[in-house]
Amino acid sequence: MVNSEVNATRTKKQLGRSSFLKFFFGIIAIFFGCIAISFILYPPPYSMIYDTISTLGRADMNPNGWIFFTIALYSAAIGLFPFYKVLHAELHDQNKIVAGIMVILYILTSVGLVMAGTFQEGSEFSRLHLYSAYFGFGGFFLAGIFTWFLMSGKIKKSPAETKTKLGIAFLVEIIVMCTGAGLFLTHMILHETGIIDFDGAPFGIFIGFSFTEWLLVITIFIDKIFMAGIVSNFMKD
Repeated sequence: MVNSEVNATRTKKQLGRSSFLKFFFGIIAIFFGCIAISFILYPPPYSMIYDTISTLGRADMNPNGWIFFTIALYSAAIGLFPFYKVLHAELHDQNKIVAGIMVILYILTSVGLVMAGTFQEGSEFSRLHLYSAYFGFGGFFLAGIFTWFLMSGKIKKSPAETKTKLGIAFLVEIIVMCTGAGLFLTHMILHETGIIDFDGAPFGIFIGFSFTEWLLVITIFIDKIFMAGIVSNFMKD
């Protein structure tokens, strides 16, 4: 009887963790799937080095694919709310105030993504789109800093057999995210001071706005994938 209860508990735990990860990766797949469709439907040529990611969402330049870009932003903005809930549920015991700030930042990030998807680049609301995109994707990084703080405390309290594994994943996660954010911020600073132009000249195209923006978006979601994997190890249900 006891063994049956233990097995049932383990099964429930595995199903809960499995369901969370399946849902999370489903949202990630929808996001990048829609981005890929928008990319494919964009009238050539399109270059991730010279064209911004938001260009995919312009109805005037991508008449058949812009809607998929918008769906991608909406799906991430709305679909990640359960992810935010899990983060708060599993990490709030480390510091309730920091956890509260984290969730607020993630919610504001989702608002920014919805606005970025609603107001297109190149339209009369182009500047609003730009600020919303900064608010949305930049918010992921800022909220991530608070998440890292909470996760580091949780990892320190993990059993010895999992602490090393989680610690390595955590370190890789931070390095990846900081690389993308660092290059993007480097472009912003150098561009604002007039040292480089939009395409990164004279330093080269790989410090240009379009490339670093794409890199930032990709590394943000890599960060969230690592984050989901790590936090799933803390789940009790």
